[in-house]
Amino acid sequence: MRKIRIGTRSSKLALWQATTVQNLLAEKGIESELVHIQSAGDVIQDIPLHEIGSVGLFTKALDDALLNNEIDCAVHSCKDLPSTLHSEIIIAAHLVREDPRDILVCKTEAANFLSNDLNATIATGSVRRKAQWLSKFPNHTLVNLRGNVDARLKKLNANNWHGAIFAYAGLKRLNIHPEYFYFPDWIIPAPAQGVVVVVCKKDDTTTAEKFAIINHEPTAITTTVERDFLRLMDGGCVSPIGAIAKINAEKINFDIAVYSTDGTDKVQLHFEASLQHYNKLGAQAHKGAAAQGAVAIIQKLK
Repeated sequence: MRKIRIGTRSSKLALWQATTVQNLLAEKGIESELVHIQSAGDVIQDIPLHEIGSVGLFTKALDDALLNNEIDCAVHSCKDLPSTLHSEIIIAAHLVREDPRDILVCKTEAANFLSNDLNATIATGSVRRKAQWLSKFPNHTLVNLRGNVDARLKKLNANNWHGAIFAYAGLKRLNIHPEYFYFPDWIIPAPAQGVVVVVCKKDDTTTAEKFAIINHEPTAITTTVERDFLRLMDGGCVSPIGAIAKINAEKINFDIAVYSTDGTDKVQLHFEASLQHYNKLGAQAHKGAAAQGAVAIIQKLK
């Protein structure tokens, strides 16, 4: 039997994700090999993501390889996926979600500049993180930061910045433990943050069946709720939209946040539903958020 060809970007974090998928398949007796593919997001490093204006910046090259039968599947950080997938591509598996929080990596004790009104310079390439940070600290200066995790940490150390914001999941997966850090608990993470997914062609039922074995259903449920909301909001993976769903016994709790890019306008709401009706929660949240002006905020950005 031919090995499953797993498409992956070549960054250290992407390879960790793809290797994890490969190991999960190996535990089930399924052989695979990695195929390295470079994305536009990896090539373009000096422009903020929201200014590039490309949907699927980190995923399109892999999608193209999949559709051209150069690979059998692709591994992605789910938050990088467009809110609506290509009509011939499906998510075949969600891996167990890692801690979805954002983390501020600091150069000194965070309390020195977070507990007073002094100005601070914070680095991030995410318009969502920028918006939520400015909503809390309007006197801070936000600067753009792009690149893989190692490159961003080096830039932080090389510049006169107070800190930089990362997805905590990425640091954990790379076994990076910063000396000074702070968890900004008011920040709502990106939809599907901390989730690794495998996609394959919709008509490739053989590959899809293999990945169904490693699918983590609770993660699939919460991620579906978050991505449903993102899609209905007509927001891409670089929009100032936060969404996090959590299963609690037979209920599912859902927090959403929609901000203007400068943080001055915001809609932040909490929803709850029975677990069996999770597939309606994204639409419920969209309706509630729209009533509070969230759709108008996103349309104004466009």
